[in-house]
Amino acid sequence: MKLIENWRECWRFWSTRLAILGTAITSVLLAFPEAALSVWAIMPVEFKNAIPAQYMPFIGIGVFALSIVARLIKQEGLENAKREES
Repeated sequence: MKLIENWRECWRFWSTRLAILGTAITSVLLAFPEAALSVWAIMPVEFKNAIPAQYMPFIGIGVFALSIVARLIKQEGLENAKREES
């Protein structure tokens, strides 16, 4: 197993950022389920109607899935930074 060429810049990858966000959302929901319910209670009705309550636990999973997709998409900002370093 080898590290990718630009591993030191992994914090700039959208896949890394989305994985961190997914981990944070899932961790908060698991660690503090009552807090998640409290946040849900104070959200505007328009937002609640857009996302039914039974689907809320899947938001973290969705963010993880998006991180896989983001890893496959070319990120122009990373390419430009790589060219500037050369």
